[in-house]
Amino acid sequence: MNPGTTLRLILGDQLNPRHTWFEQQRDDVLYVFMEMRQETDYVLHHAQKVIAIFAAMRELARQLRAAGHSVYYLSIDDPDNRQALPDNLDTLIVRFSVRVLEYQAPDEWRLDAQLANYARRQSIPCRMVDSEHFYTLRDEAGRLFSGRRQWVMEHFYRHMRVQHRVLINDDSQPVGGQWNFDHDNRKPWPGLPSEPADFRAPHDHSALWQTIVSAGVNSFGDANAAQLAWPLNRAEALQQLDAFIEKALPHFGASAWSIGSWRK
Repeated sequence: MNPGTTLRLILGDQLNPRHTWFEQQRDDVLYVFMEMRQETDYVLHHAQKVIAIFAAMRELARQLRAAGHSVYYLSIDDPDNRQALPDNLDTLIVRFSVRVLEYQAPDEWRLDAQLANYARRQSIPCRMVDSEHFYTLRDEAGRLFSGRRQWVMEHFYRHMRVQHRVLINDDSQPVGGQWNFDHDNRKPWPGLPSEPADFRAPHDHSALWQTIVSAGVNSFGDANAAQLAWPLNRAEALQQLDAFIEKALPHFGASAWSIGSWRK
């Protein structure tokens, strides 16, 4: 890395290959991924969630390297891994002579507070940028509900539908004349029609799962590591969405256009 390195932290739920960070390759930027006990242990997670997040992190790191970006990946079993975000950042800032720390706005309050507190203690500039995950700004819900006695999800839901023209007619009314079908969805599934066949392509993450177990990570549920069907990247996620639209929706008598018409 060049002197004056900018460290850009990527959290496990910020794996967006289309983030504007990645539009330009810069020799002075180092992208950092961390698999940490801090994140596996703050609450007990399902085994498949741990595997899927780690596998997806590794996949995006691979993609970034292939695109010419500089990447530092700290695996769960790395002897240099101090298993906590502040401690790892302290080490990397010294190791790579970091002059600027940047991170995307965390989706979780716990991490948001941790990184904000960490940034306040640093002598180098620390910048938080938009994660580019949401249609809304951070304060938009607060502004929408300002002055209201009740915060009702339905108000927010309709506001977003109209603002972004999602299944909305020209007169700002919902396509089909109904805002939602919540009332119809309150009954339990009776078993018919039967569940369609699983069309997802599986991955073998047996080696990764053994690494996770050997590192002492506790979890619950069946890992199913040898045939994990969750997607690893954007392309696979879109393939599964297309397959769902084509195969699953007609199976249940639903129309595919309602999703396909605004798929991005």
